[in-house]
Amino acid sequence: MQCNAEAVACADVVVLCTPWAQTEAAIRSCGDLTGRIVLDCTNPLNADATELAVGHTTSGAELVARWAAGARVCKAMNQIGAPMMAHPVFDADPVMFVCADDPAAKDVVIQLVAGLGFDPVDIGDLSLARLLEPFALLWIHLALRCGFGTDFGFATLRSTR
Repeated sequence: MQCNAEAVACADVVVLCTPWAQTEAAIRSCGDLTGRIVLDCTNPLNADATELAVGHTTSGAELVARWAAGARVCKAMNQIGAPMMAHPVFDADPVMFVCADDPAAKDVVIQLVAGLGFDPVDIGDLSLARLLEPFALLWIHLALRCGFGTDFGFATLRSTR
C-alpha cells in the first residue's frame, strides 16, 4: 500500500473509488491527507449491494472525513456507473450532485465534474451525502435489478416558464 501514499504525495485532488469494505484501509494507506481535496465516489453498501451499511445518522462521506482527518472531503461521482463517469454520452448532461463543507474544495470538484460533461448541482454541506448515497442505491437498483444496465444517468429538468 506504499504506492497509495506515493501517489497522493503530490496530488491536489485524491479520488476515492473503493469498495466500501476496503475504504478505511485505503484512506489510511494514503498517509496524511491534510489539506488535500478528497473526492469521495464511494457508496457504503452491504456485500450484495442491496442496502446501505450506514445512513440515517451519518453517511459514508462523513466517515471518510473522519478517517481522513484534515482532508477537504467532497461527495460526488457516486450517482452513476463507472462506464459513464469518464465519457458520459447522453442527449443532455446528466446531473451530478456535489456536497462538501469546504466551499473552495467544492468549487474545484464542481469544475472537475463539469469538465467531465456532467451538470453539477451544489446541494450543500457534507451531511447531505446522507441523501446522495441512498440516491446512488436507487441507481444501482435500476441498473442491476430492473434491467436498465449501466448506460443511464439522471438529469435535472428546469421549467422554461
